[in-house]
Amino acid sequence: MNDRSGDRHKRRPRPYRASSQKLPPQPQPLASSIERLLGHLNAPTASTLQTVFDRWDDLVGPGLAEHTEPVSLVDRCLVIAVDDPAWASQLSWDANRIIDLVNGELEEPLVETLQTRIRPPRSS
Repeated sequence: MNDRSGDRHKRRPRPYRASSQKLPPQPQPLASSIERLLGHLNAPTASTLQTVFDRWDDLVGPGLAEHTEPVSLVDRCLVIAVDDPAWASQLSWDANRIIDLVNGELEEPLVETLQTRIRPPRSS
């Protein structure tokens, strides 16, 4: 009988040899890793979101910006926090204009819809 489970069929460890393969890449800044991840998820980049958040007052005007702020951009829907239901109504009337302004600032059509969330007023 031929026993294949015997010692003669065990693999022997290979001796260490310097590899000719490339070394792993150098550490990358976290921001570039996040940007790459967002790209793979088909999400807007962090810099895109930062643009919307930073330019919000200029995009919608100081009166509206005083009562609203962008919260997130998910699946082409810009979520905006408002401090009163009346401002949610105002945003629904101005939705197309705001979408056009945001997309114009971003130079690409990343926003298709707006959604509002009521939040307590900001303290002065």
